[in-house]
Amino acid sequence: MEMSKQKCPNPSCKSLMENTFRFCGNCGTKIQCDSQDAGSSKANYLRPNVDSEEHARKTNNGEGYLNSAEEELNPMELQAMANDVLATASEDADIEKVRNTLEENVIEPTVPLHIGIVGESGTGKSSFINAMLGLRSGDVGAAKVGLFETTLKRTEYKHSGYPNLVFWDVPGVGTINFPKETYLDTIEFEVYDFFILVTASRFKENDTWLAKQIINRKKKFYFVRAKVDFDIQCELNNSANKDNVDELLFKLRQDSEDQLKQSGVHKPDVFLVNNMNTQTYDFSALTTKLITDLPDLKKMALAWYMPAITLGVLEQKMLYFKKRIFKIALKSAIGAAVPIPFVGLAVDIDILMTETQLYKAQFETDDKSMEVLAGNLGKPLSDLININEIDSSINLKSATNFLNFCAGMGIATAISNSTKIVLPVIGSIVSAPAAYCASVYIQRRMLALCYAEAQKVLKIRTDVSQKAMMDDS
Repeated sequence: MEMSKQKCPNPSCKSLMENTFRFCGNCGTKIQCDSQDAGSSKANYLRPNVDSEEHARKTNNGEGYLNSAEEELNPMELQAMANDVLATASEDADIEKVRNTLEENVIEPTVPLHIGIVGESGTGKSSFINAMLGLRSGDVGAAKVGLFETTLKRTEYKHSGYPNLVFWDVPGVGTINFPKETYLDTIEFEVYDFFILVTASRFKENDTWLAKQIINRKKKFYFVRAKVDFDIQCELNNSANKDNVDELLFKLRQDSEDQLKQSGVHKPDVFLVNNMNTQTYDFSALTTKLITDLPDLKKMALAWYMPAITLGVLEQKMLYFKKRIFKIALKSAIGAAVPIPFVGLAVDIDILMTETQLYKAQFETDDKSMEVLAGNLGKPLSDLININEIDSSINLKSATNFLNFCAGMGIATAISNSTKIVLPVIGSIVSAPAAYCASVYIQRRMLALCYAEAQKVLKIRTDVSQKAMMDDS
């Protein structure tokens, strides 16, 4: 069932996706297809609020996306970012005070996020929550999945590594225990940052009633139609059906949107998902949308907390780290101590290695995550790393490995046009400006490498998960 492809109409993205996708899985751009062109690649670029970071988006490939790592560093950008980061440090501050200022600028997110997952019994809410947490049914901390009513009261599910991320399994409205009249108070409406309304078929009157209540109270919500894979398969098995997969997906989405509009919900965002495979349909676009719709602090927090379950999540994590590069580079420049072989510049190698380890932990390509994957594949960790060329793992084995990798980057050439940088407050340290530029360059290259590896590992992990589910069935 090979689907034809369309190109994202965002001129700075241009990723390929299935023709019936309404959101780009890479950048989250909303796409509108004319009904008469169902299954065609015709689309209009409709995204009204383009995020300021999107101008840098190039391709869905890690190296291509961060192609500035392969080009000359921009002295004006380097100077402007240094001025911005050091703006809060007083002119008479000593190095230790400047260090403290930089530390405050790279603290990991701690803001709590509460997400309400609402729907009737049997719609796939529990499976959806497990998918969002990167869990399978039966895993420790997973939501209970069953054929019968499992949500008799609102129940919280926390991310094991980031307890500030909480998904709430909320009973649907309109039952004996949850009548409309008291529903919002009973579920403690104000607790949630946003809502996801889940159904496995057509959205019902109670769904649209709740959507209107959420709109009136100025909160965000998203419609998710789960179990789409079953809908598609049933239609394909129907002898009377003449449509292909692209056309069926288009009709499912169009039907859901038309139904919601007729019920008074204007411009609904409907995402078609398969909870058992987050790499299909609109799951990646959904995760991108959830993150980018939040205000800045919560946007960064959700990107940090979310497990690496889709390409959209990986991209948002990469963007978060990209914003930290200049701050980390200044920290490294101040503490410059270890010379890079054949380059003659000193950087704080511990800081750069620690940041790279954070990349890998967030992308779930660190040794701990890869050990689990290797176990599921039934092969040694070293084989998984070597066969799939996860070079960052080898580079982080020792400071010597890391330095040797840096030595081969062409740093001297890359920073040749950036030697006139003047760092506020710490500019008197002779080597600091050059070390700052070198540290920016190193991080860009390492982030590009880790991001590309993460996409590769995500595909492997998805294939393993799909095989395990087939074996269980």
